[in-house]
Amino acid sequence: MDADRKEGKTDSRSRLNFAMRLIVASLFVVPVVAAADPECQSEKIDGVLIEMCLLRGGHFKHDVYLMRSNGIPVFGIADDFVEKVSLIHKLSEGLALEFPFSRGGSDPVEIKGGCAPVTQPFKPGDKLIVEVARVCNFTWGARQVVKNVRFSFD
Repeated sequence: MDADRKEGKTDSRSRLNFAMRLIVASLFVVPVVAAADPECQSEKIDGVLIEMCLLRGGHFKHDVYLMRSNGIPVFGIADDFVEKVSLIHKLSEGLALEFPFSRGGSDPVEIKGGCAPVTQPFKPGDKLIVEVARVCNFTWGARQVVKNVRFSFD
């Protein structure tokens, strides 16, 4: 087997392992990528473009909230789980590619916040309450990177 590896050959188990990891990874990526164009609101903070986006799922389907930093997705979270978010990243030692706001303070760095539902009665005086919008606020380390970004529903 060592001779095969030296000659650049890979065994079928390695190829199968790689294929399975690729298939599993695609299950998480495809739903976000395959959705319609996102609605994004952006702000440039210290030279970094932060975008908060909504990928609408349509009637009786989940929406996905997406944060990007300089065009690179940081996270995508379904509406059921976006109300209170906490993502923690332990910085790599030595030379490593890190997002700009990950390098500015504590280790580990945390992204926290959420997109809170805004509700109102279906009709004035009605007891039926409907969600009419979500308002998103997130900090990345010590920096407020998303502030009062509102996505309204028709």
